[in-house]
Amino acid sequence: MGKPLKKILIIGGLGYLGGRVAKYFSDNDYFVRITTRKSENDFPRNIPRNTKVIQVDYKSDEQLNEVMKGIDSLIHLAGPDAHTKFDDENILVKKHVDLTRQIFKISRRNNIKHFIYFSTIHVYGNSLVGTVTEEKTTLPVYPFAIAHLEAEKIINTAQKEIVTIIFRCSNTFGAPYFENQKCWNLVVNDLCRSAFQNGSLIMNSSGQGHRDFISVGNVVNAIYYLTELKNYKGRDNIYNLGSSQTTRIIDIAKNIQKELKDRFDYNCLIKTNKSSNESINLDSFIFSTKKIKKIGFTLDYGYKEMRLLLNYCNNNHK
Repeated sequence: MGKPLKKILIIGGLGYLGGRVAKYFSDNDYFVRITTRKSENDFPRNIPRNTKVIQVDYKSDEQLNEVMKGIDSLIHLAGPDAHTKFDDENILVKKHVDLTRQIFKISRRNNIKHFIYFSTIHVYGNSLVGTVTEEKTTLPVYPFAIAHLEAEKIINTAQKEIVTIIFRCSNTFGAPYFENQKCWNLVVNDLCRSAFQNGSLIMNSSGQGHRDFISVGNVVNAIYYLTELKNYKGRDNIYNLGSSQTTRIIDIAKNIQKELKDRFDYNCLIKTNKSSNESINLDSFIFSTKKIKKIGFTLDYGYKEMRLLLNYCNNNHK
């Protein structure tokens, strides 16, 4: 008999990142359990092999305890992002903090080995300059970033019996596995879809802002690498996850434009739409990933992911 499959639980796993994580771990011989608030009627049809989706009431300790039984690693993705709608900032923060505290408490009760939490680059603020390491003072401005930082504090109360990993992730891009409308709010994804839907690369900005972009493939690889790393103790557990190469959005659009020409023989114009209330970081900065590289993780440049994304848009969004 072969070795039993390792088991991973993805909290909030029917979203953009969750779908790619589920597919990757499934392909690498894990049993994947996904929890969601959605009803069974809204489950996707393309659920990967060795994967089970379970509707959960996150307020129920009993239900959370049940889905965590036998789990080796847990990934907490059920958090707000820049596009989350809310009426009251304090309620948004409190709900996420309470949820994280509950999930973390029950994961410790079930002796889960790895607790992986996805935070955001925005905990450092919205006007980044110089080199941004994990030691930089946190100064979140947006409510979703405040919520993530407060959740980080809960996770950092961990005792030695559980390994905690916090990823402060920059701007992701790449093809979804589960079709997900929110993923098209991401600037690179939106540009690629726009090329096929609108016949041009339409930017809702001047394009002069600098961003750090990382492919979703790199993000998934980082999760897998740390869960598989032997003798990893989770010390000093916060990691920046980005490319360490800031790029103007207009230059990203030009790269997409070239890829469209080379791969599809498609001439696509770039259109900018500068808004009077546009908030951009005009200065370049370095989102340092030296810390995660020191433990052996390497990033690729995301060219393969860009091609997968363009192929996806060509097939699904004409």
